[in-house]
Amino acid sequence: TEDELAQQRISDASYNRRIKRLTDEKTQISIQLDRAITEKEGIQNRLDEAQDTSNDLKLAMRALELKRDQLKQSASTRVKKLEKSNDALRREKDELKHQLACYQRVKGE
Repeated sequence: TEDELAQQRISDASYNRRIKRLTDEKTQISIQLDRAITEKEGIQNRLDEAQDTSNDLKLAMRALELKRDQLKQSASTRVKKLEKSNDALRREKDELKHQLACYQRVKGE
């Protein structure tokens, strides 16, 4: 009958609207998912870059610490050499004073 046919058309139209709404929602969710994946990849890339930078800084810090230790050791070695040289010069000076004193005594006699 016509009423049944009209009722079927209304039902079909309602079904089609529901299908379109669900399809539109699926499309929106898919777009949001793609954006989220892209954002996640960007965040992961920045995280990887930050980790690389952190590793580079750690290596640079270690190199500076090694250089500092080498400089300390080198400075310590130089100080020891200078102290040894200073002691030798002091002994030589004392010896020369002693020789001068002896010479003056011998000359004065």
